[in-house]
Amino acid sequence: MKTLKHILFLLLLGHIQLMSAQQSKTLSMTEVDQITYQQYLKADWKNLVSTAEQARKNGIKFYFLDVREGIAYYHLKKYRKAISYLEKAFEKDEKNAVVAEYLYYAYVFGGRYLDALRIGDDFNLELKRKLGLDKNYLIDQLGFDFKINSPDDYCIDLDKGELDQNVITSDVYKGINIGNYYGLGNLLWLSVGQSTRDFTQYTFGDGKQDIEYQTMTLTQYYLAHYNQPQSGLTFGVAVNWLREDYEGFEYIRMGRNGVIRAIPSINTINEWVGFAGLRKDVGNVKLGVTTTLSNMQDNFQILPSLEFTYYPLSNTDIYFYSIFTYKMEHDDDWLNDPVVKTAVGWRLGKFYFEPSYTYGTLYNFVENDGLIVYNDAEKIDNRIELMSYAFLLKGNLKLYVKYQNYDKTNFYQLNDVQSEIQYKNNTITTGILWKF
Repeated sequence: MKTLKHILFLLLLGHIQLMSAQQSKTLSMTEVDQITYQQYLKADWKNLVSTAEQARKNGIKFYFLDVREGIAYYHLKKYRKAISYLEKAFEKDEKNAVVAEYLYYAYVFGGRYLDALRIGDDFNLELKRKLGLDKNYLIDQLGFDFKINSPDDYCIDLDKGELDQNVITSDVYKGINIGNYYGLGNLLWLSVGQSTRDFTQYTFGDGKQDIEYQTMTLTQYYLAHYNQPQSGLTFGVAVNWLREDYEGFEYIRMGRNGVIRAIPSINTINEWVGFAGLRKDVGNVKLGVTTTLSNMQDNFQILPSLEFTYYPLSNTDIYFYSIFTYKMEHDDDWLNDPVVKTAVGWRLGKFYFEPSYTYGTLYNFVENDGLIVYNDAEKIDNRIELMSYAFLLKGNLKLYVKYQNYDKTNFYQLNDVQSEIQYKNNTITTGILWKF
């Protein structure tokens, strides 16, 4: 009986080894070429990818395999995966219009638009016309932004003693954005915006209350340039000049720990922000190293940052984003504050949704490549944000709305003692961007 069992075991083992040998049979390059070509004609994209990957494991690589596998991944909506194979084929034959067009759209749908323009600039006229790249506009993108703040009522209710408090009663921002694409993957971006911030100054003493109304107008001129010197590598620089005009009150600057410095007889203040950064796309990941230099609130700030974006589906339908910023500010000595923002985005139909949370103190803080500046005399802590946007009319029209909720700290004088009160502030920003 034992002998029979032993024989059956050997027969079973032999059968398994035979099946394994048959499954691991190496296809020749000719067989791979024929099989993947038939799968390409049948639009059998999943099996084409499977065949191509098995062939690569066996060391088989050739031009048409790159082309077919890249196109297969494209039709499976794995655009970032498709890019790696289509790029190899494009480098070998830039005149292949089919490969060029697939690579162009893989860049576009994979979130790498400057790469698309980088290669598109050298397309022949027929392909440029087909893709809408044959026209040169002075303005390629034109947009408008509008933002309104809605703070809680944080005025101190006082019936005796002495109080000196400055309260923001309204804050409205309006901006215009202009973009121009030119040459081999270059973008020139100009933003001009203006915030009008109204204050109410409450002074209470000797049983009397004095109320003064004040206005600060902040105008910013922002200019940025982005260049795509090679595949997936973006270099950007920007400068933001801020002009603050004061009407009806002293120029107020808040220092560390809420210490207020009031400087009378100053009506206009100029501040500036400089930005530089490198970003690199590698497969489903984008990495970034950026920094900003700024001079705000009479202090000097350095903000180096590290960015990480991950696209798990090899497209922009879902993405995870994090940025770590280490703010170093000089005010007599150096004060360091870490700020971390994390976000997740996903697409639902034509709409994208992106909630995020920012941990840290947004005082004298700069983000969005130096475009957005937090430089008022009140401290901001820990922000919750929800943004939704959509691309309509074949992607030519972008609409977005952004809601923010964060904690702010107001500093005031009560009986000659420096005091503070925390309150909630809500902002809603809407925007429209048209691509010609």
